[in-house]
Formats: sequence, structure tokens, C-alpha cells
Amino acid sequence: MDEAFDDEIEIIRDDDGMAVIGSDAAVQSFLESEGLVPGTSGSID
Repeated sequence: MDEAFDDEIEIIRDDDGMAVIGSDAAVQSFLESEGLVPGTSGSID
């Protein structure tokens, strides 16, 4: 992946769900900003 695009992601959605494509750091940042990273939004007891 080109360094100029390291902070960009692509989101693909269909009836089955979605995929987030990009550099590890960009995807992680997006998931955290949306509260989608396991273990960061609370726990199930």
C-alpha cells in the first residue's frame, strides 16, 4: 500500500455485513472511533 494512503480505509457493505479495508493502523483507528473494537466498549458478565 502506498504511504500516501496509509490513513485511508475503504468500506464495503452488502446484505451479509461489511468489510473495512486499509492499513492496520487506519482500520484499527476506524474501529476504535466507531466503538467496534472488542473489549473497549464494556464487558459481558
